[in-house]
Amino acid sequence: MIAVILAAGLSKRFGGKKLIEKINDKPMILHTAELVGAYEFQQKVLVYSDEEVKKTVQASDLTSEFIYVHNTHAEEGLSSSIKLAIKTLFQLNADRGNCNIKSEDHDNENQNNKKQSNEIQSNKNHDNVNQGMENQGMENKSMEKQDIEDLDTDKRNIENLYTYRETEEGIMFFVGDQPFLNGDTIRKLVDAFTEEKGSIIVPVYGADRGNPVIFSTKWMKELQKLEGDVGGRVIIRQNSSEVWEVPITDREIGRDIDTKEEYNAVQAERISKLHGKTK
Repeated sequence: MIAVILAAGLSKRFGGKKLIEKINDKPMILHTAELVGAYEFQQKVLVYSDEEVKKTVQASDLTSEFIYVHNTHAEEGLSSSIKLAIKTLFQLNADRGNCNIKSEDHDNENQNNKKQSNEIQSNKNHDNVNQGMENQGMENKSMEKQDIEDLDTDKRNIENLYTYRETEEGIMFFVGDQPFLNGDTIRKLVDAFTEEKGSIIVPVYGADRGNPVIFSTKWMKELQKLEGDVGGRVIIRQNSSEVWEVPITDREIGRDIDTKEEYNAVQAERISKLHGKTK
């Protein structure tokens, strides 16, 4: 399971740098980032637009394995962060020879030829990335630490590779303004995906769908087609038979903060404990 935190929003409704505002003496983004950092995800990605958000997350001891992706087109909406995360993950995993995200081979060769072709391409990508590095261990460490800028797909020569086949892998998409999310909720969602309840796993807080949402890699092609600030809702709405809802009775866990009024209300409540048990 891969985790992607979408934290590149411009917070126009909030009217300020929402994600670094503090809740219980901790920047809002850190509630999510440290939760993700403490969980056993295979890869952990933060998509950001504000350098202050990035630096805030980097300062935590729990985020040393994060991959940082700079979205320079955040004004295009949530879809731009989703697509950038997928492109980055594809390229990194192709370069490393990993198979967390797999491209579909369009040749008509048999399976053995497909495998051989994929290995050759992976080696080529691997060689390009590893130039000047001594070994694979150094390459892995560098990839995890470096700040990955907005990828130029033409330069990377991967423009036509974003067709994905179904695998057992999933990507859990988080947002940065859910400070009450907890580990029990994450585990419930991951368990539902692992048990193959559906290829899209959605939490339902009380009566409302929310985040984080898991998409199987079979949906990566559709996610790459998203436009604007809608996220994956349109895919969920159009493919109800593929969706498995996980009920979370405590609505507070899924609470997000969009406006100053909502933020002030949280502060006034003087909430003493976050990240409690899922109900």
